[in-house]
Amino acid sequence: MDTSATFSSDQHKHELRLAARAARKNLTAPVRESQMQATSAHIAEWLRANAEFKAFTAVLPYSSEPPLLPFLQEMHAEGFRILVPVTEPDRRMSFVEWTPGVAMERSPVAPIDEPVGERLDFTEMGRVDVMLIPAQLIDTSGGRMGQGGGYYDRFLEKVRSLPSPPKLYAVVFDHELVAPGMFPVEAFDQRVDGVFTSAGLTRFDR
Repeated sequence: MDTSATFSSDQHKHELRLAARAARKNLTAPVRESQMQATSAHIAEWLRANAEFKAFTAVLPYSSEPPLLPFLQEMHAEGFRILVPVTEPDRRMSFVEWTPGVAMERSPVAPIDEPVGERLDFTEMGRVDVMLIPAQLIDTSGGRMGQGGGYYDRFLEKVRSLPSPPKLYAVVFDHELVAPGMFPVEAFDQRVDGVFTSAGLTRFDR
């Protein structure tokens, strides 16, 4: 095994992640809010038209993550069930149900606060309509660059084994949808079926 090549690839991805985080943080508040209002409207429209189970997953916004909290509150008010990820040891994750005002506690393995609740494994994804997947970059073939911990890749690999898996749609800011080849996609990286931006849903699963 060529360890120098592995190091080079890892270093390249690390540098890409740093650049993607910086670009996201440099978005002005009005741009962030404007894009996510439009993006949220597209997601809500899709859910209202397509949601059989009236359930979906999403990530609670931390730091410079897309500000989806108003959207989550709106969908909860409409009767949708919302599941959010929580971290587990060994870079694993599960999901808990989110409602406005749910109690939060510090994650034992990450510097974030997470909702308190029954932890649900991947089989629960067979009863949701779509998983809204976080990403730093998405390419137009469905390649995804995440934070680098592999939490979602491990989880989504199991989700895809379900008899009827949900749609896997990423949510990113407009500039984070890029052409293939802009970042490396490894064999273990789980691709998404589409991506929501302020322009709407771009599907890769046709």
